[in-house]
Amino acid sequence: MKTAYTRAKKKYHKDGAEHMKETDFFGSFKKGSKKFRRILGYELKEYDILKLTQVNTMARITNTTVPGSERVKNMYSMWGRQYLTNDLRIFLLKYYNNILGLGNRIAHFVPNAENRCTFCILVNTPDPVPESFEHLFFSCPVTQDVIRKFFQKYIVNELTAELYFTGSGLIGNEKENVPFSLSLDILRYVIWQCKLNKRMPTLSHVSEEVNYLINVVRTSNKEISELYENCNIFTRRNEQAVHGGDGGDGQNGHGRG
Repeated sequence: MKTAYTRAKKKYHKDGAEHMKETDFFGSFKKGSKKFRRILGYELKEYDILKLTQVNTMARITNTTVPGSERVKNMYSMWGRQYLTNDLRIFLLKYYNNILGLGNRIAHFVPNAENRCTFCILVNTPDPVPESFEHLFFSCPVTQDVIRKFFQKYIVNELTAELYFTGSGLIGNEKENVPFSLSLDILRYVIWQCKLNKRMPTLSHVSEEVNYLINVVRTSNKEISELYENCNIFTRRNEQAVHGGDGGDGQNGHGRG
């Protein structure tokens, strides 16, 4: 459309002739262009991000409250960051829009699909519960044990559902919340990969994977690397896994170790 307009302008332009704005020109058509005219005449309206369906659904299914607008913006825009791997970005898109293929959902349209928690089945838990969003990522005994140990070892704050799902380590301080929240996103991504591979998540495995992925991110983007460097939510004595550092292979922290 832009190319056609440019060519027509060059071809039919006359000095001193009366000019017409693009919106007036396209808006003058009466047939077959109602939707197009509607788009051209659309006025940008401000909306309250805290009232979005995705935002409130996430709070509802995790039994948490909706955080502040800046925190919400950073949570829901993270999947679009170019410095993240494609697999991680796809996971974040599905995670924050609540469209992950959890067991309790797949069972509704896939014959003979297991609707119970993958981890609970792996550890032979009596009467495994349905694999819901909140259960898999937080309240499952297997997940809870891993993330609690992870917090005790690497995070200054004490683990709570509110902190874990919103990433609000320091209220109103997004420079520190962004790397902290991203680390939690990566932590949940690793847990999700364990679920897909039907593998028991352990602290050693999760720490290794989180360390590796964060180092990849920090190597890819200087800005996010500096945010990690200045984030005080991570315990400095164990910053290697969630704050970056030597990955264990002695090569600038880019390997798993």
